[in-house]
Amino acid sequence: LILVEDMQVEVVTPIDTLDDLHVALEKLLSSGFDKLPVVGAEGQLQGYLEYGDVLRLYDEEMARIEAVED
Repeated sequence: LILVEDMQVEVVTPIDTLDDLHVALEKLLSSGFDKLPVVGAEGQLQGYLEYGDVLRLYDEEMARIEAVED
């Protein structure tokens, strides 16, 4: 029987709510996880950011830039 505590990760570098998209992506890539916790100024959990979220935001930004250039 595998317990949750057997799988829990003790050290993770969270994404700060003030981090920009580039920093968030660097943290995700260096962590090896597909999502990381997002914390506020006092370390309180705000939610999670997944790799797919970053890709979606990047895609939206690229589409916006292309629309401005046309």
